[in-house]
Amino acid sequence: MTDGNILNTWDSSLYSLRSVDKLELKVYLSGGIAGLTYDEANAWRMDVTERLERVGIHTINPLRRRMFFEASGEEDITPNEIVTRDLQDVRDADLILVYLPVSERFSVGTVCEIWEAYRLQKPIILVSDDPRYVKHPWMVVAITRIFGDLAPALKYLMVRWADMDEDMLPEKWGD
Repeated sequence: MTDGNILNTWDSSLYSLRSVDKLELKVYLSGGIAGLTYDEANAWRMDVTERLERVGIHTINPLRRRMFFEASGEEDITPNEIVTRDLQDVRDADLILVYLPVSERFSVGTVCEIWEAYRLQKPIILVSDDPRYVKHPWMVVAITRIFGDLAPALKYLMVRWADMDEDMLPEKWGD
């Protein structure tokens, strides 16, 4: 039996409404990893995680266990295991935040994650100034919204997708 408030148990593919006044989002942090050091690939993810968790938004970091493997020297994680888990993370997320700054590398895995999220009808926010991504027809169609910097993308995420009032947002992001 419920407490009579149907909104307490309602779920959708975009977000889970746990109570009438608070949305709990899970945001997958997609972006380049191949060819980068752990620190290079994880710096923006740690920054975004700190910012979003300050306001109660959970992040899913695909690098969350890879530091252990690098530090231990274990190499028994297979490409299939990596891809399977990353795709599961995309399915588990409510929204995908993609960070692809201009780089010589083209991030094949990230593009695959974007396609999977699009196929699952997940909102996708792209932060990039790389014309290979922001002007490509497939990306333009798949992406919900494109930004050139992280700060306005995070503000959009919080106001549009977490239903936060702009007055509730931190005044300074530390940029």
